[in-house]
Amino acid sequence: MQLDQSLSLLKVFGSYGEIGNQDIPQTYPYISTWNPRETWFLNEAGIRSTTIGAGALVSPSLTWETVRKTNIGLESAFLNNRLTSKIEVYRNETIGMLIPGAALPAVLGTGAPRTNAGDLETTGWELGVGWRDNNGGFSYGINANLSNNQTKITKFDNPSGLLSQYFEGQNIGDIWGYVTDGYYTVDDFVPGTLDANLNGANRQLNPDVVTFEDGHLPYPGDIKYKDLDGDNIITDGNNTLSDSGDRKIIGNNRRQYIFGVNGYANYKGFDFSFALSGVGKRDRNISGAKGFPYRGQFDDIFKHQLDYWTPDNQDAFYPRMFGAGGGDRGNYGASQRTQTKYLRDAAYLRINNITLGYTLPKLVLNKLNLDKVRIFVSGENLHTFHKLPKGVTPDVNADGAYPIQSNYALGVQLTF
Repeated sequence: MQLDQSLSLLKVFGSYGEIGNQDIPQTYPYISTWNPRETWFLNEAGIRSTTIGAGALVSPSLTWETVRKTNIGLESAFLNNRLTSKIEVYRNETIGMLIPGAALPAVLGTGAPRTNAGDLETTGWELGVGWRDNNGGFSYGINANLSNNQTKITKFDNPSGLLSQYFEGQNIGDIWGYVTDGYYTVDDFVPGTLDANLNGANRQLNPDVVTFEDGHLPYPGDIKYKDLDGDNIITDGNNTLSDSGDRKIIGNNRRQYIFGVNGYANYKGFDFSFALSGVGKRDRNISGAKGFPYRGQFDDIFKHQLDYWTPDNQDAFYPRMFGAGGGDRGNYGASQRTQTKYLRDAAYLRINNITLGYTLPKLVLNKLNLDKVRIFVSGENLHTFHKLPKGVTPDVNADGAYPIQSNYALGVQLTF
């Protein structure tokens, strides 16, 4: 087959624009509303008394956000439009974000008001490529797209660099946590201070082994963290950029490298189509019952959580467990801190749809006095490939959310 090498299309496009945005969770943020409520106290008439709570603070300079968008791209087609491509880069800015401002002194008795307290910037790109052809009655096509973006805080009044607030240069979605350094082992303790079951009320760590600032004493099988600041004590520091203790950025929970692939094929009445989608990179810190076994007194233990540390299973995936009512519950809580070991890979590939159909030939249709008869079988959300524990849906943020259902259909399309 001789191909036409001509360039079918070459188009450069771009745009710039600004618009106001008032789409925020609070309905009337410029009004300080009072909060009446009934109490359990009854007056002489037997009617509950009503109290009124003080209204929240309101910023006197509150105004709309400004959303500024800029993009530029290139669209092209080759080989008589059989091969197509599109690439675009963009930058979106939000000026004057409507968010709570800098932290106020606790003696004030209320939180900071929502105000135009910061700016953010999202930069990203999108890429698409497609191919389609028809050869001897066999037609087919495939399209693929890939995109990625990052969002960063470019302005916020946080001179102390508190990690509990926005700060300039912050990448939205960053996960701060500890670097896991295995488990505490028998070698970390002074000889003779542990019993045969690796317990001991008078157990002592060797002087060169890291411990915790809150004073709780680990057991063998508890998670050990790396001492990043060199003081031999695992701490959060003062929770600021300049002193984050032994924590650092260990991942990001935003979806990155979002992709999709779809295609079709037709031959002598048969048709086939498919659609795939997924995320190439994402980190998840799974909390709740699906994160760690036996978090609460009546929690279930899932199959993937049975590999936990015991004196006879010291290479387990999960740390040593303690009963919900035990005095050493704090040790188990320390093992569940956000850390590198239990940061999950939430990348996935989902088969969104596969459809197979057959359209009866015209000769048969003429005998039936029908214009078209198509028989098809279809499946939706057939399978998701991922590395998360069973029961956790990779593109649903809630760890205990109801999973996405698979659907199957068998049908006939008639056209009279």
